[in-house]
Amino acid sequence: MRILVSILFLSFFSTGCSAATVVETRAEVTQSPSSDLIYEQEYIEVIRDYIDETRRWSVADYRVKFSRTDGNKIYFFIYFNPKLLRKGERKSFTLVIDVKSRRIIEELKWQ
Repeated sequence: MRILVSILFLSFFSTGCSAATVVETRAEVTQSPSSDLIYEQEYIEVIRDYIDETRRWSVADYRVKFSRTDGNKIYFFIYFNPKLLRKGERKSFTLVIDVKSRRIIEELKWQ
């Protein structure tokens, strides 16, 4: 990591390129898909179908974030867009997916 930063720092001053270019180059070099993202991509359709069926929310109304795994279960946080909430209203929750059946087996309310 320090070597990469040093190389980018030196190339920034030697070529006269902008800071934005350096940041983009660094992101391209060091970015790799995380296991969180892989889980989200693998189960996103199951999650979207469930939310559409049970809540009728638009995809733009919420975001999905991988939480953790526990044996054959995968936990995802579902965050409702706070800009769309009325004062005191809470809509975010957690979905639990069974890995073997690829089905949602539990919904946990936490807000």
